Amino acid sequence: MVEVARVRTQDEQTAEQLHKDVLSQLTGVEKKLNDLLARFLSKSRPMKAEERRELYSRLKGLPAGSMSRVAELVSSGNGDKIDSDDISVDLETLDSSTLWRLHFFEKLVTQHVQEQAVSTSQIASSHQAK
Repeated sequence: MVEVARVRTQDEQTAEQLHKDVLSQLTGVEKKLNDLLARFLSKSRPMKAEERRELYSRLKGLPAGSMSRVAELVSSGNGDKIDSDDISVDLETLDSSTLWRLHFFEKLVTQHVQEQAVSTSQIASSHQAK
């Protein structure tokens, strides 16, 4: 019985160390990805006026839960703290890097929403078929 408890304790310690190692590696990967994104965005072309208008329109259509991240992206781009409950941003005043970050974020959210809709539709179809 004591031997089983000792093995469990060793397994728990091994699992905890593995968890710490994985988190450390993920943090490193996330930092590298953010650095790569920052380098890419720093070399990006300015967003055209029409693209900014389209982006503004698409951002307004994002789910309410995404607005806090929009506020974070805008805040990180211009240094001002923005309340995610009342986002009012003039896209003309944002730098290219922030605009492109918003663009890519909007694309990811839209893709995720579409995938969820397809998944929900498939689930509903499978329940109706039964």
